[in-house]
Amino acid sequence: TLTGVGPFNVTYNDGGAPVTLTGISNGHTVSVTPATTKTYTLTAVSSTGGTTCTGTIGTATATVTVNPTPTGSIGGTTTICQGSSTNLTFTLTGVGPFNVTYNDGGAPVTLTGISNGHTVSVTPATTKTYTLTAVSSTGGTTCTGTIGTATATVTVNPTPTGSIGGTTT
Repeated sequence: TLTGVGPFNVTYNDGGAPVTLTGISNGHTVSVTPATTKTYTLTAVSSTGGTTCTGTIGTATATVTVNPTPTGSIGGTTTICQGSSTNLTFTLTGVGPFNVTYNDGGAPVTLTGISNGHTVSVTPATTKTYTLTAVSSTGGTTCTGTIGTATATVTVNPTPTGSIGGTTT
Protein backbone atom coordinates (compact mmCIF):
# COMPACT_ATOMS: atom_id res chain seq x y z
CA THR A 1 0.00 0.00 0.00
CA LEU A 2 1.36 3.39 -0.98
CA THR A 3 0.04 6.66 0.41
CA GLY A 4 0.94 10.24 -0.41
CA VAL A 5 0.97 12.03 -3.73
CA GLY A 6 1.87 9.67 -6.56
CA PRO A 7 3.31 8.48 -8.76
CA PHE A 8 5.79 6.59 -6.60
CA ASN A 9 9.22 5.00 -6.87
CA VAL A 10 9.86 1.87 -4.79
CA THR A 11 12.85 -0.39 -4.36
CA TYR A 12 12.69 -3.98 -3.13
CA ASN A 13 14.90 -7.05 -3.16
CA ASP A 14 14.76 -10.80 -2.54
CA GLY A 15 18.28 -11.09 -1.17
CA GLY A 16 19.78 -10.45 -4.60
CA ALA A 17 20.14 -7.26 -6.61
CA PRO A 18 17.67 -4.48 -5.74
CA VAL A 19 14.76 -3.90 -8.11
CA THR A 20 13.45 -0.34 -8.57
CA LEU A 21 9.99 0.40 -9.94
CA THR A 22 9.38 3.96 -11.09
CA GLY A 23 6.19 5.89 -11.69
CA ILE A 24 3.84 3.36 -10.11
CA SER A 25 0.57 4.01 -8.30
CA ASN A 26 -1.01 2.59 -5.15
CA GLY A 27 -2.21 -0.97 -5.77
CA HIS A 28 0.52 -1.77 -8.31
CA THR A 29 1.26 -5.51 -8.41
CA VAL A 30 4.43 -7.31 -9.41
CA SER A 31 4.34 -10.89 -10.66
CA VAL A 32 7.14 -13.08 -9.28
CA THR A 33 7.94 -16.73 -9.97
CA PRO A 34 10.61 -17.82 -7.51
CA ALA A 35 11.98 -21.35 -7.80
CA THR A 36 12.39 -21.53 -4.02
CA THR A 37 10.80 -19.74 -1.08
CA LYS A 38 11.77 -16.05 -1.15
CA THR A 39 11.24 -13.10 1.17
CA TYR A 40 10.84 -9.79 -0.64
CA THR A 41 11.86 -6.71 1.34
CA LEU A 42 10.76 -3.16 0.58
CA THR A 43 13.85 -1.00 1.05
CA ALA A 44 12.86 2.45 -0.23
CA VAL A 45 9.79 4.43 -1.22
CA SER A 46 9.44 7.95 -2.55
CA SER A 47 6.65 10.12 -3.87
CA THR A 48 7.35 11.94 -7.14
CA GLY A 49 4.09 13.87 -7.44
CA GLY A 50 5.21 17.52 -7.59
CA THR A 51 8.02 17.50 -5.03
CA THR A 52 10.04 14.32 -4.46
CA CYS A 53 9.60 13.11 -0.90
CA THR A 54 11.30 10.11 0.67
CA GLY A 55 8.84 8.03 2.65
CA THR A 56 8.83 5.73 5.61
CA ILE A 57 8.37 2.01 5.31
CA GLY A 58 5.71 0.18 7.33
CA THR A 59 5.39 -3.55 6.70
CA ALA A 60 8.62 -4.23 4.85
CA THR A 61 8.46 -7.90 3.85
CA ALA A 62 6.35 -10.38 1.95
CA THR A 63 7.25 -14.07 1.78
CA VAL A 64 6.33 -16.30 -1.15
CA THR A 65 6.46 -19.95 -0.08
CA VAL A 66 7.26 -22.43 -2.86
CA ASN A 67 6.08 -25.94 -2.07
CA PRO A 68 7.94 -28.82 -3.73
CA THR A 69 6.16 -30.60 -6.57
CA PRO A 70 4.48 -33.67 -5.09
CA THR A 71 5.44 -37.09 -6.41
CA GLY A 72 3.65 -40.38 -6.03
CA SER A 73 4.21 -44.06 -6.65
CA ILE A 74 2.08 -47.14 -6.14
CA GLY A 75 3.50 -50.39 -4.83
CA GLY A 76 2.21 -53.82 -3.99
CA THR A 77 3.14 -56.04 -6.93
CA THR A 78 2.68 -59.55 -5.60
CA THR A 79 1.03 -62.93 -6.15
CA ILE A 80 -1.88 -64.06 -3.98
CA CYS A 81 -4.25 -66.99 -3.86
CA GLN A 82 -7.79 -66.53 -5.09
CA GLY A 83 -9.96 -65.15 -2.27
CA SER A 84 -7.00 -63.56 -0.47
CA SER A 85 -6.29 -59.87 0.08
CA THR A 86 -3.16 -57.75 -0.25
CA ASN A 87 -2.25 -54.09 0.25
CA LEU A 88 -1.43 -51.42 -2.28
CA THR A 89 0.94 -48.82 -0.78
CA PHE A 90 1.23 -45.20 -1.89
CA THR A 91 4.64 -43.55 -1.54
CA LEU A 92 4.19 -39.77 -1.58
CA THR A 93 6.55 -36.80 -1.27
CA GLY A 94 5.87 -33.09 -1.00
CA VAL A 95 3.66 -31.19 1.41
CA GLY A 96 0.73 -33.36 2.47
CA PRO A 97 -1.98 -34.29 2.85
CA PHE A 98 -2.35 -35.74 -0.64
CA ASN A 99 -5.05 -36.76 -3.09
CA VAL A 100 -4.42 -39.70 -5.42
CA THR A 101 -6.42 -41.37 -8.16
CA TYR A 102 -5.85 -44.94 -9.32
CA ASN A 103 -7.76 -47.59 -11.25
CA ASP A 104 -7.69 -51.28 -12.07
CA GLY A 105 -9.06 -50.91 -15.59
CA GLY A 106 -12.50 -50.00 -14.27
CA ALA A 107 -13.81 -46.81 -12.70
CA PRO A 108 -11.17 -44.54 -11.15
CA VAL A 109 -10.85 -44.47 -7.36
CA THR A 110 -9.88 -41.19 -5.66
CA LEU A 111 -8.45 -41.10 -2.15
CA THR A 112 -8.39 -37.70 -0.45
CA GLY A 113 -6.40 -36.38 2.48
CA ILE A 114 -3.99 -39.33 2.68
CA SER A 115 -0.38 -39.43 3.93
CA ASN A 116 2.81 -41.03 2.68
CA GLY A 117 2.67 -44.80 3.21
CA HIS A 118 -1.14 -44.99 2.99
CA THR A 119 -2.36 -48.53 2.21
CA VAL A 120 -5.50 -49.85 0.57
CA SER A 121 -6.56 -53.49 0.90
CA VAL A 122 -7.65 -55.15 -2.36
CA THR A 123 -9.13 -58.58 -3.03
CA PRO A 124 -9.18 -59.03 -6.79
CA ALA A 125 -10.94 -62.13 -8.17
CA THR A 126 -8.55 -62.22 -11.14
CA THR A 127 -5.13 -60.72 -11.90
CA LYS A 128 -5.34 -56.91 -11.88
CA THR A 129 -2.93 -54.12 -12.68
CA TYR A 130 -3.54 -51.04 -10.53
CA THR A 131 -2.44 -47.80 -12.20
CA LEU A 132 -1.73 -44.53 -10.37
CA THR A 133 -3.12 -41.81 -12.64
CA ALA A 134 -2.94 -38.61 -10.55
CA VAL A 135 -1.32 -37.19 -7.43
CA SER A 136 -1.68 -33.76 -5.84
CA SER A 137 -0.74 -32.17 -2.56
CA THR A 138 -3.25 -30.12 -0.61
CA GLY A 139 -0.98 -28.77 2.14
CA GLY A 140 -1.63 -25.03 1.94
CA THR A 141 -1.67 -24.69 -1.84
CA THR A 142 -2.91 -27.43 -4.16
CA CYS A 143 -0.07 -28.59 -6.43
CA THR A 144 -0.37 -31.20 -9.16
CA GLY A 145 2.40 -33.75 -9.02
CA THR A 146 4.35 -36.25 -11.02
CA ILE A 147 4.06 -40.01 -10.96
CA GLY A 148 7.03 -42.32 -10.39
CA THR A 149 6.13 -46.02 -10.40
CA ALA A 150 2.71 -45.98 -12.02
CA THR A 151 1.58 -49.59 -11.69
CA ALA A 152 1.32 -52.48 -9.26
CA THR A 153 0.18 -55.89 -10.51
CA VAL A 154 -1.58 -58.36 -8.25
CA THR A 155 -1.45 -61.82 -9.79
CA VAL A 156 -4.21 -64.14 -8.57
CA ASN A 157 -3.51 -67.85 -8.57
CA PRO A 158 -6.60 -70.08 -8.67
CA THR A 159 -7.52 -72.06 -5.61
CA PRO A 160 -6.24 -75.60 -6.08
CA THR A 161 -8.75 -78.41 -6.14
CA GLY A 162 -8.30 -82.10 -5.77
CA SER A 163 -10.23 -85.27 -5.80
CA ILE A 164 -9.61 -88.85 -5.05
CA GLY A 165 -11.16 -91.77 -6.68
CA GLY A 166 -11.09 -95.47 -6.19
CA THR A 167 -13.05 -98.66 -6.33
CA THR A 168 -14.01 -101.15 -3.69
CA THR A 169 -14.03 -104.91 -4.03
